[in-house]
Amino acid sequence: MTEPAPAESTADQPTGWTEVRRVRCGKPTCRCRTGPGHGPYLYQVWRDEQGHRCTRYLGPLPLVPNGNRQRAEPGGTG
Repeated sequence: MTEPAPAESTADQPTGWTEVRRVRCGKPTCRCRTGPGHGPYLYQVWRDEQGHRCTRYLGPLPLVPNGNRQRAEPGGTG
């Protein structure tokens, strides 16, 4: 995994970092069972007051102009 990027805190979103993940759906005949998984998807991750790891799904990683999915650089346009 890549190094977590800090996430900005707002009234409805806790401070934390973002992670890019690929997930497996669990269907026995799906390509994700033996391949890299579905995605990539972006998640916000933080620790609550008790130290538990919490996550929030933010959506699929956006496409960049070359047609690939990749994380936008901080301060960039994507």
